[in-house]
Amino acid sequence: MGPSRRDDPAPAVLVLCEPLGGARSDALCAMLVELVARTGAEAACCDVRALQRPGLRAAGVLARLRLAADATGCTFVVVRAPRRFAELLRVLGLGAALPCAGADPDGCDPFAPEVGSEWS
Repeated sequence: MGPSRRDDPAPAVLVLCEPLGGARSDALCAMLVELVARTGAEAACCDVRALQRPGLRAAGVLARLRLAADATGCTFVVVRAPRRFAELLRVLGLGAALPCAGADPDGCDPFAPEVGSEWS
């Protein structure tokens, strides 16, 4: 018998860290499906704060995770995303499929040049 669903189950939370892509993407999807099955979560949150400079590869991994969450019947949301990454998702046409909630609490912009760099 599978896990019973609680009245208000906590969301399944997956924290992304680098490197991303390839077989790691498959493993992340399998982890998410297993986590949802084990916890009975009805929502999946993917925390992207640990990514250095999230870009197209991260967007692709998140899209695959969204499909995995859909297959389990879960809703999916990206949390702690830098503003520029949330904007990139919107520009790519993924804003509705990969909604972002809870911006990076430090308010830091991982795309901003470092102080003293050739770009500042």
